[in-house]
Amino acid sequence: MIDLVKKLLILCWVAGVVVAANAAEVVWDFESLQNVAPPSWAPKSPTGHVSEAEDIACENGSLTFTSKKPHCYFWLNFAETVEGTAFDAKQFHFLKIRFQSPAPGKITLFYSSPDGEMANMDSAIEVVEGWNEYEIDLQDMTFGREVHSPEGKNYERWGGDLQQVKGLRIDTWFPADTTVKFDYIKLSDEKVGQK
Repeated sequence: MIDLVKKLLILCWVAGVVVAANAAEVVWDFESLQNVAPPSWAPKSPTGHVSEAEDIACENGSLTFTSKKPHCYFWLNFAETVEGTAFDAKQFHFLKIRFQSPAPGKITLFYSSPDGEMANMDSAIEVVEGWNEYEIDLQDMTFGREVHSPEGKNYERWGGDLQQVKGLRIDTWFPADTTVKFDYIKLSDEKVGQK
């Protein structure tokens, strides 16, 4: 457990991630674009890359962007920043997102594991207009039915065979010219209100 705390503290320092004192929790609070990773094809590029978006900014603790096309995506900046670090999918499986949109839409996500596999969550998070918080137990979800590795593996659970996650991609699906805001994204070991 001490090693995990050390890794999380290093992660906080490098990626601007906050660790809560009472729960094992990783928070991307969007106080800066440091919370959004550079593009995967150019890892040494500046942080804050959102594909197919414009007017990308972190203002008042929220990541804001306007979609140029109906599908935008970004990678959270965590495991790629500290080489060799991955999160235990069995521990960090409650995903919490506080999000604002002017219209209904959806959010999907992908995870990547240390063995290089990437799998999408089979069900979308249906979002409604306004500020709302969404919480999903990722252990209850299936992953990767549509995405297969070259070896033909099909991951069907959060964290795959290794039960490790080293990257998390967030995809938004809204009409072009929609401005959305993320207040925070959290991975936690406990459900809201659970002690």
